[in-house]
Amino acid sequence: MNTLDSYKVDLKNMRSDRSEYQYCLDKAFFEAINDVLIRDGNVSVNLLVQKVAGSYEFMFRMEGMVRIPCDRCLDEMELPVERVSCVKVKMGDEYADDGDMIVVPYEDGVLNVAHLMYEIIALEIPIKHVHAPGDCNVVMMRVLKEHEAADETGTVEENTSVGASRHGADDSGKSVDPRWDELKKILDNN
Repeated sequence: MNTLDSYKVDLKNMRSDRSEYQYCLDKAFFEAINDVLIRDGNVSVNLLVQKVAGSYEFMFRMEGMVRIPCDRCLDEMELPVERVSCVKVKMGDEYADDGDMIVVPYEDGVLNVAHLMYEIIALEIPIKHVHAPGDCNVVMMRVLKEHEAADETGTVEENTSVGASRHGADDSGKSVDPRWDELKKILDNN
């Protein structure tokens, strides 16, 4: 049996207009999803499914934490998750997901909410996720510091553009790293 099979909600055979499900999303869940962003976690999910006027409302209440890689040092970091999300589902001829409504085929009548829960959690992760100052891997931070680009004054450049560095100069007067010239030779050979 697939690990994610336990996250199926049978809409056809709901005994009442309201059903409640409890899930604990742990390492086994995130490994079964097999995505590189979230590696591990411990998230409690309370799912309330209500039948409302020919459709269903899935109300997810999530609380816990997930482990994701730090963008700066690549070590794992913990990120708290607290989210309430509502998803509308209805029965139809074929599966569809237009963002506002999920349509589940009449013949199946079952919706696996595993990937839906994962997506809700993944949307909570900020674009840039880094450790608090001073919590990053010391060895990795030392290596990053050694490879930072600096201008003639020794000031670290935040955004080094392709072709701008501290050695030569390009047409606009910006300095050019000679390594870019070597890379340009490769392009010229093709």
